Amino acid sequence: MNKNWRIPKQRLFGSYCIGQHFCQHGNDYGILYHRFFLPITLDYEDAGEFTFKQKLIKAIKINLITYAIFGVLGIAFTIYLLVEKSFTFQALLAFTVVLSNALGLLIVTFLLGYAIVAIPKQFFRESNHQIQVNLKYHSINKTKQLLEQESLDLDDLLIEILSYESKYKYNEEYQPYIQKILQLFTKEQIDSAKLSRLRSKNDQGLEDMNLDKFAEIHKRAKELSYDCVRNTKKLEILTQQALFIEDIINCDMRGKKITSAIRPERAGCFGNFIDKVQYYWYVKFWRVIMYSAAIIFICLGALITLSEIAIFGNLKFNVFIYFVNDEEEFFAVQILVLIPLLYVLYCVQYGLLSIRLNRYGFYDYGFTDGPSLIFSATFISRIAFPLAFNFFWMFNESDADIANVVGNFNFDQYLTEFKLAFPILLVILIICNIFDIYDKLLGALGFQRFQFEIGYADEHTEEGQEYVQKNRLEQSKAQAPRLDLKQPFL
Repeated sequence: MNKNWRIPKQRLFGSYCIGQHFCQHGNDYGILYHRFFLPITLDYEDAGEFTFKQKLIKAIKINLITYAIFGVLGIAFTIYLLVEKSFTFQALLAFTVVLSNALGLLIVTFLLGYAIVAIPKQFFRESNHQIQVNLKYHSINKTKQLLEQESLDLDDLLIEILSYESKYKYNEEYQPYIQKILQLFTKEQIDSAKLSRLRSKNDQGLEDMNLDKFAEIHKRAKELSYDCVRNTKKLEILTQQALFIEDIINCDMRGKKITSAIRPERAGCFGNFIDKVQYYWYVKFWRVIMYSAAIIFICLGALITLSEIAIFGNLKFNVFIYFVNDEEEFFAVQILVLIPLLYVLYCVQYGLLSIRLNRYGFYDYGFTDGPSLIFSATFISRIAFPLAFNFFWMFNESDADIANVVGNFNFDQYLTEFKLAFPILLVILIICNIFDIYDKLLGALGFQRFQFEIGYADEHTEEGQEYVQKNRLEQSKAQAPRLDLKQPFL
């Protein structure tokens, strides 16, 4: 390749080597962090035990199996190196780094394969208010059904806990644990469970309890109580969003404002100005902006896909290496290089926010619990260095200063056959997402997506629409006595 077209390392990549100590030991700390510390912290936070010591012992026991598997693999590879008479500590460490970064790069590939297609599709959906309101109806209906089931499960669990409270009424060892579990619930929930228990009054057949069984009940209680609070708030927010989108669809075209019977009407010059700005933003400009963003992201996604295929397939159509040349201004170089980097980071973040494993994952509206945050942190810690390597490879800079931090990520030394799997996997995942079979693939692997696809918009929307209309009627009645009160500018 013509050297005049290459980006000078000292201008583009020199700032990544920060601190000699971190450069020598950064990846070692990273492996210890996401292989040992984060898994133990996750299981500690998720445990149902009642004291610090009990939680820590439980977390270590759960992770001993994982440590044993890694230990066996390490011993097996050490034996292989001894048989081949090529055993060195550097070779063993290099192989460990390659495996760690390969796993991180595999996660990045999964996230990119999803987000490169999902992001433009989301912006296309955002451009159509009718599709958006249908998605809200569907989400409201699903959340309402989930909340009803969780309320039933919570009531059954509370009845079980109250039964054990009665059974061990005079047991000084178990009563503190039972009371701690009951503190997770509201007074209304406990009173409702007491009434249900009085009607059934079936305390027969209760098994004898011990500390481990109370810990299991405590864990279930934590999950159920938090899920109920989360979905209650989610249902409320989704309903308000659906109401607002309905107001946009039914806006006053003549008056050029978005009016609603459930909100006070703005008054005054500034209030009229706010109405006009809101009208033009959501009715006139929103569609154009969302469509434009979708087209831009389609182009960026295509460039990223081609560059990823070129990196691992040793092909010659990596366009990013031609973006800048050696004569470009410093700030122009930084901006042009920043564009693909920011989009890759956005894709990875979008995937992390959308994919769940069991009940772990990010939740909207600030209701992500502690175990989910720690679980997501393990993903982020595993993809940090692979993302950096991937970024440098896009610009054909495999020997930049990042190599001083984690060493040279040399696929050819250990994983030559595995090298071609990444572009093939990326293309397969992109095709799956284009044809809306990505959810089924992740479901088979134990993952669940949070975002709804456009195909879901026409399913079960009637129930959600009825719920929104009922809520609108209730809010209109509550607002009716205050119709004569107008907001001065908000």
